[in-house]
Amino acid sequence: MKKEKTSEVTRELRREQRARDLETIRSLHGFRKLQHILIYYRIELSIVFGSVFVVIALIYSVRQGSIPTDLYFSLFTGSTQDYTQWADSLLAQMEDAGELNVEWVQSTYFTEGSVLSGNDESYLSTRIGVHELDLIISTEELYEYMLELEVLLPLTEILTEEEMQAWSDAVVCTQDGTAWGLLLTEEQFPEAAEEDYYVYFCSTGENTENAHQLLQILMNTSS
Repeated sequence: MKKEKTSEVTRELRREQRARDLETIRSLHGFRKLQHILIYYRIELSIVFGSVFVVIALIYSVRQGSIPTDLYFSLFTGSTQDYTQWADSLLAQMEDAGELNVEWVQSTYFTEGSVLSGNDESYLSTRIGVHELDLIISTEELYEYMLELEVLLPLTEILTEEEMQAWSDAVVCTQDGTAWGLLLTEEQFPEAAEEDYYVYFCSTGENTENAHQLLQILMNTSS
Protein backbone atom coordinates (compact mmCIF):
# COMPACT_ATOMS: atom_id res chain seq x y z
CA MET A 1 0.00 0.00 0.00
CA LYS A 2 2.86 2.36 0.89
CA LYS A 3 4.52 1.79 -2.51
CA GLU A 4 1.25 2.43 -4.36
CA LYS A 5 0.70 5.64 -2.42
CA THR A 6 4.24 6.82 -3.17
CA SER A 7 3.77 6.12 -6.91
CA GLU A 8 0.52 8.03 -6.94
CA VAL A 9 2.14 11.01 -5.26
CA THR A 10 5.03 10.89 -7.73
CA ARG A 11 2.63 10.85 -10.71
CA GLU A 12 0.72 13.76 -9.25
CA LEU A 13 3.93 15.78 -8.80
CA ARG A 14 4.91 15.08 -12.41
CA ARG A 15 1.52 16.20 -13.67
CA GLU A 16 1.83 19.42 -11.70
CA GLN A 17 5.35 19.96 -13.04
CA ARG A 18 4.20 19.47 -16.63
CA ALA A 19 1.33 21.90 -16.10
CA ARG A 20 3.75 24.52 -14.71
CA ASP A 21 6.12 23.94 -17.66
CA LEU A 22 3.34 24.43 -20.18
CA GLU A 23 2.23 27.62 -18.47
CA THR A 24 5.79 28.91 -18.48
CA ILE A 25 6.14 28.13 -22.20
CA ARG A 26 2.86 29.94 -22.99
CA SER A 27 4.05 33.02 -21.10
CA LEU A 28 7.36 33.23 -22.97
CA HIS A 29 7.95 34.57 -26.49
CA GLY A 30 10.51 34.28 -29.25
CA PHE A 31 14.03 33.21 -28.34
CA ARG A 32 13.26 32.78 -24.63
CA LYS A 33 10.52 30.27 -25.43
CA LEU A 34 12.87 28.30 -27.67
CA GLN A 35 15.61 28.43 -25.04
CA HIS A 36 13.24 27.12 -22.38
CA ILE A 37 12.12 24.22 -24.60
CA LEU A 38 15.70 23.28 -25.42
CA ILE A 39 16.74 23.31 -21.75
CA TYR A 40 13.79 21.50 -20.21
CA TYR A 41 13.09 19.03 -23.02
CA ARG A 42 16.67 18.32 -24.07
CA ILE A 43 16.38 14.58 -23.29
CA GLU A 44 13.17 14.16 -25.29
CA LEU A 45 14.57 16.21 -28.19
CA SER A 46 17.80 14.20 -28.17
CA ILE A 47 15.78 10.99 -28.50
CA VAL A 48 13.74 12.39 -31.42
CA PHE A 49 16.76 13.75 -33.33
CA GLY A 50 18.71 10.59 -32.60
CA SER A 51 15.90 8.44 -34.01
CA VAL A 52 15.72 10.58 -37.16
CA PHE A 53 19.49 10.24 -37.62
CA VAL A 54 19.31 6.45 -37.25
CA VAL A 55 16.50 6.21 -39.84
CA ILE A 56 18.44 8.36 -42.34
CA ALA A 57 21.59 6.30 -41.75
CA LEU A 58 19.67 3.07 -42.35
CA ILE A 59 18.13 4.36 -45.59
CA TYR A 60 21.56 5.47 -46.83
CA SER A 61 23.08 2.13 -45.86
CA VAL A 62 20.37 0.19 -47.73
CA ARG A 63 20.83 2.30 -50.85
CA GLN A 64 24.60 1.95 -50.76
CA GLY A 65 24.34 -1.80 -50.33
CA SER A 66 21.64 -2.35 -52.96
CA ILE A 67 22.41 -4.41 -56.05
CA PRO A 68 23.24 -2.14 -59.02
CA THR A 69 21.12 -2.44 -62.16
CA ASP A 70 23.07 -3.78 -65.15
CA LEU A 71 20.55 -2.79 -67.82
CA TYR A 72 17.36 -0.76 -68.17
CA PHE A 73 15.31 -2.15 -71.08
CA SER A 74 12.15 -0.19 -71.86
CA LEU A 75 9.27 -0.64 -74.27
CA PHE A 76 6.88 2.27 -74.88
CA THR A 77 3.81 1.25 -76.83
CA GLY A 78 0.29 2.47 -77.45
CA SER A 79 -0.92 -1.13 -77.11
CA THR A 80 -1.97 -2.94 -73.93
CA GLN A 81 -0.49 -6.25 -75.21
CA ASP A 82 1.82 -7.79 -72.58
CA TYR A 83 5.32 -8.36 -74.01
CA THR A 84 6.98 -9.67 -70.86
CA GLN A 85 7.43 -13.18 -72.25
CA TRP A 86 8.92 -11.75 -75.45
CA ALA A 87 11.37 -9.62 -73.45
CA ASP A 88 12.31 -12.53 -71.19
CA SER A 89 13.23 -14.68 -74.21
CA LEU A 90 15.58 -11.95 -75.48
CA LEU A 91 17.18 -11.31 -72.09
CA ALA A 92 17.74 -15.04 -71.56
CA GLN A 93 20.10 -15.04 -74.55
CA MET A 94 22.48 -12.52 -73.01
CA GLU A 95 25.86 -13.63 -71.69
CA ASP A 96 25.71 -14.22 -67.92
CA ALA A 97 21.93 -13.71 -68.17
CA GLY A 98 21.34 -15.34 -64.80
CA GLU A 99 23.76 -12.96 -63.07
CA LEU A 100 22.59 -9.71 -64.66
CA ASN A 101 20.24 -7.45 -62.77
CA VAL A 102 17.95 -6.19 -65.54
CA GLU A 103 15.01 -3.84 -65.10
CA TRP A 104 12.46 -4.48 -67.85
CA VAL A 105 9.64 -1.95 -68.11
CA GLN A 106 6.70 -1.90 -70.50
CA SER A 107 4.76 1.36 -70.51
CA THR A 108 1.60 2.26 -72.36
CA TYR A 109 1.70 5.96 -73.13
CA PHE A 110 -1.01 8.33 -74.28
CA THR A 111 -0.92 11.47 -76.37
CA GLU A 112 -3.11 14.54 -76.35
CA GLY A 113 -3.22 15.39 -80.04
CA SER A 114 0.44 15.22 -81.05
CA VAL A 115 1.74 16.05 -77.58
CA LEU A 116 2.69 13.52 -74.90
CA SER A 117 0.26 13.60 -71.95
CA GLY A 118 1.45 15.36 -68.80
CA ASN A 119 1.84 12.21 -66.68
CA ASP A 120 3.81 10.36 -69.35
CA GLU A 121 6.04 13.37 -70.00
CA SER A 122 6.81 13.59 -66.29
CA TYR A 123 7.51 9.84 -66.11
CA LEU A 124 9.90 9.98 -69.07
CA SER A 125 11.71 13.06 -67.76
CA THR A 126 12.21 11.38 -64.39
CA ARG A 127 13.65 8.18 -65.87
CA ILE A 128 15.96 10.18 -68.14
CA GLY A 129 17.15 12.30 -65.22
CA VAL A 130 17.93 9.36 -62.92
CA HIS A 131 19.72 7.37 -65.68
CA GLU A 132 17.07 4.63 -65.84
CA LEU A 133 16.83 4.36 -69.62
CA ASP A 134 19.43 2.42 -71.61
CA LEU A 135 17.86 0.60 -74.58
CA ILE A 136 14.44 1.77 -75.73
CA ILE A 137 11.86 0.44 -78.17
CA SER A 138 8.99 2.74 -79.09
CA THR A 139 6.65 3.93 -81.82
CA GLU A 140 7.82 6.56 -84.29
CA GLU A 141 5.84 9.20 -82.41
CA LEU A 142 7.74 8.70 -79.18
CA TYR A 143 11.05 8.28 -81.03
CA GLU A 144 10.55 11.73 -82.60
CA TYR A 145 9.67 13.14 -79.19
CA MET A 146 12.91 11.77 -77.68
CA LEU A 147 14.85 13.27 -80.62
CA GLU A 148 13.39 16.67 -79.82
CA LEU A 149 14.54 16.29 -76.20
CA GLU A 150 18.08 15.63 -77.52
CA VAL A 151 18.57 12.64 -75.23
CA LEU A 152 19.46 10.00 -77.84
CA LEU A 153 22.92 8.57 -78.39
CA PRO A 154 24.18 8.33 -82.00
CA LEU A 155 24.44 4.72 -83.14
CA THR A 156 28.00 5.29 -84.37
CA GLU A 157 29.14 5.79 -80.76
CA ILE A 158 28.18 2.21 -79.89
CA LEU A 159 27.81 0.09 -83.02
CA THR A 160 30.79 -1.20 -84.98
CA GLU A 161 31.31 -0.32 -88.65
CA GLU A 162 30.39 -3.91 -89.57
CA GLU A 163 27.10 -3.62 -87.67
CA MET A 164 26.29 -0.27 -89.26
CA GLN A 165 26.81 -1.84 -92.68
CA ALA A 166 24.93 -5.05 -91.87
CA TRP A 167 21.91 -3.12 -90.57
CA SER A 168 22.14 -0.21 -93.02
CA ASP A 169 18.62 -0.86 -94.38
CA ALA A 170 17.19 -0.38 -90.88
CA VAL A 171 19.26 2.68 -89.89
CA VAL A 172 17.20 5.85 -89.40
CA CYS A 173 18.99 9.20 -89.81
CA THR A 174 18.07 12.85 -89.37
CA GLN A 175 18.65 15.35 -92.19
CA ASP A 176 22.22 15.99 -91.07
CA GLY A 177 23.03 12.32 -91.63
CA THR A 178 23.29 11.35 -87.95
CA ALA A 179 22.05 7.80 -87.27
CA TRP A 180 19.94 7.68 -84.10
CA GLY A 181 17.82 4.56 -84.35
CA LEU A 182 16.99 1.32 -86.13
CA LEU A 183 13.63 0.44 -87.66
CA LEU A 184 12.42 -2.96 -86.46
CA THR A 185 10.77 -5.69 -88.53
CA GLU A 186 7.84 -7.80 -87.34
CA GLU A 187 10.27 -10.71 -86.81
CA GLN A 188 12.21 -8.58 -84.35
CA PHE A 189 9.17 -7.06 -82.65
CA PRO A 190 5.65 -8.44 -83.35
CA GLU A 191 3.81 -5.14 -83.22
CA ALA A 192 6.05 -3.71 -85.97
CA ALA A 193 3.68 -5.46 -88.40
CA GLU A 194 1.00 -2.89 -87.53
CA GLU A 195 3.08 0.32 -87.24
CA ASP A 196 6.70 1.48 -87.26
CA TYR A 197 8.75 0.72 -84.16
CA TYR A 198 12.27 1.95 -83.48
CA VAL A 199 15.04 0.85 -81.16
CA TYR A 200 17.60 3.35 -79.85
CA PHE A 201 19.94 4.26 -76.99
CA CYS A 202 19.36 6.95 -74.36
CA SER A 203 22.36 9.28 -73.87
CA THR A 204 21.91 9.35 -70.08
CA GLY A 205 22.11 5.55 -69.83
CA GLU A 206 25.09 4.10 -67.98
CA ASN A 207 24.97 0.49 -69.23
CA THR A 208 25.83 0.88 -72.91
CA GLU A 209 27.82 -2.37 -73.12
CA ASN A 210 24.88 -4.50 -71.98
CA ALA A 211 22.46 -2.40 -74.06
CA HIS A 212 24.64 -3.05 -77.12
CA GLN A 213 24.66 -6.79 -76.44
CA LEU A 214 20.87 -6.89 -76.18
CA LEU A 215 20.53 -4.89 -79.40
CA GLN A 216 22.72 -7.43 -81.20
CA ILE A 217 20.41 -10.22 -80.05
CA LEU A 218 17.32 -8.26 -81.07
CA MET A 219 18.63 -7.35 -84.54
CA ASN A 220 19.71 -10.92 -85.25
CA THR A 221 16.25 -12.27 -84.39
CA SER A 222 14.53 -13.85 -87.38
CA SER A 223 11.36 -15.81 -87.89
